[in-house]
Amino acid sequence: MACDKSARKGIFASVNSTGCGAPHIQQNNPRGAVSLLRSALQRLEPHPGLFGGIAVSSLREEIHEWLQKPETGAAPPELAVPEIKLYG
Repeated sequence: MACDKSARKGIFASVNSTGCGAPHIQQNNPRGAVSLLRSALQRLEPHPGLFGGIAVSSLREEIHEWLQKPETGAAPPELAVPEIKLYG
């Protein structure tokens, strides 16, 4: 996939949604976190594993893992906030 303007916009919107979801996780607001993380995941889905300097596949995996927990409960303490990893 070419690194065109539209694709970059989607990746950076995903990173933004993930970052905005982190405080919701830390403040025990699972509904807010789930909403933002689902949005991020939806935007990440069409991109390859590595894109624009971001390890997209590992971010998708971490978001999927976080979303597996019940939406109504607090995140288990061992479940970390999804981490945005850079490469290159």
